[in-house]
Amino acid sequence: MGFALAFSVVLRSIGVFIVAVLPIEVTTTDGKVIDGDFAGIGESELKLDVDGETRSFSFEDLQAITPADKRDDATGPTSRVTLVGGSEIAVQDMTLANEQFVIEPRRQKAIKVPMNEVRSIRFRTASPATDSQWLGLLEQEARGDLLAIRRANDQLDPAPGLVEAIGGGVVKFSMDGDTVDAPIERLEGIVLSSKPSPSKSAIQIVDHYGSRFAAVNILASEADAPLRLQLSDSVTHTLPLKHLQSIFFSGGLQMLAQEPPSKADYAAYVETKLATDLQSQWFGPKADGDDVVISGSGSVEYRVSEKYSKLAGAVRRDQSVDKAGDVTVEIFVDDKSVWKETLTDAQPRGFELPTNNARRIRFVADCGNDGDLGDKVRITRPRLLK
Repeated sequence: MGFALAFSVVLRSIGVFIVAVLPIEVTTTDGKVIDGDFAGIGESELKLDVDGETRSFSFEDLQAITPADKRDDATGPTSRVTLVGGSEIAVQDMTLANEQFVIEPRRQKAIKVPMNEVRSIRFRTASPATDSQWLGLLEQEARGDLLAIRRANDQLDPAPGLVEAIGGGVVKFSMDGDTVDAPIERLEGIVLSSKPSPSKSAIQIVDHYGSRFAAVNILASEADAPLRLQLSDSVTHTLPLKHLQSIFFSGGLQMLAQEPPSKADYAAYVETKLATDLQSQWFGPKADGDDVVISGSGSVEYRVSEKYSKLAGAVRRDQSVDKAGDVTVEIFVDDKSVWKETLTDAQPRGFELPTNNARRIRFVADCGNDGDLGDKVRITRPRLLK
């Protein structure tokens, strides 16, 4: 069956019932691993049957919940809908009408989501040829909706305007007062003007079709009932237990700009009498809100926890730069180069990279051979995800 669902027969005076029992592995915040049978969700707590005794665990004391036998052979839909709260949902169909989305995950109930709670929709499968362009569009400051048209040679052409409706294989999109029917088959996706706000989502729930739900809470439910996920004040979703892949607690997000770097360096392109430590202090990498800014040939390194599985963000020229030469940004995970892009214009380039239990992440800017004048790079919202 994929999931190891053990079945116990419960005899009652009115008949015989089959009750599904889900064996799970629970990891607490102090590192203990406890095996038992899922017994339901209480008020912000997990109920677990251990050796015939029902125990309760506050969500605050949990790191993770994992089914004893996870299913890993399921194929998820191509399209992905990202909500402002951080959820990324694999959907087999969706419609938009009257500023409300109806999103249909595979073999789950449809989810109704207000338009202002949807951040983006990517219709195509992630691809190295277009990932940096698409992810870069997501990191731009929203000034309206964007229609990402896929041109020849895997180039994305973003068109600003207003998304009016989705359905019947087209996106109704208003540009300069005219509404066009854009065929979905010719699009990479759409980016809406809604701003991301994932900080409230303390629980990450993953299903085996590839959806990652960022939940504010998991509401009370019985042992044999679907999980009830509260994704926002106005959006809930029910997830059948048989589709559960894992649950992570204590937030699924770490902003690197909020962490002290383990190492930060700067090397001037032109030799100077200024002491190296003063160069790094004055011109070295610095946090700016949720961003990290690197000048010239600088680098910054962070120590990270193995509990995170993905690094995301974008790079672009800092807005203070008017004219500059080419600058290359490279990302290293435990000294292995995993991403490299040369910035020749003001367009952002995004990244979404597996970290594979990494302990160190390093960003390096290289001004090349044309000098470092104006080569200031902004790493936009670099973040680790569980």
